[in-house]
Amino acid sequence: MAVRLVVTRLVTRHADRNGQHRNLAICMLTMAALGIGASALATSVVPAVAAFCFAAAGFVAVQPLFWTIPTNFLGGAAAAGGIALINSLGNLGGFVAPNLKALMEHQSTTRVPACLPWPWLACSVPH
Repeated sequence: MAVRLVVTRLVTRHADRNGQHRNLAICMLTMAALGIGASALATSVVPAVAAFCFAAAGFVAVQPLFWTIPTNFLGGAAAAGGIALINSLGNLGGFVAPNLKALMEHQSTTRVPACLPWPWLACSVPH
């Protein structure tokens, strides 16, 4: 938890001072994806927990950065509509991702194949 707090504080402060919310959001999402991938490949508990800490820091630090992006490009009712669309897609992802992961685990005999596509997919989205 301390790692998440420190990373969030440092990253958001840097973003506010330099106006690089989008670039830092990309970096934090990449950090989270790499942490998830590393946890899937870990062979013991300590590296897996360290990788999850790395991923959690990226997921937590990206949230305040992410919500500033739509209001920078949109104004008024368009900003409200953009935020509503993001919220709707987020709710949909919360349903689809666990079901897709469960399906992939059911198709294989181990959890590793179910975790490995997510970092690749997250890093392959054009920025």
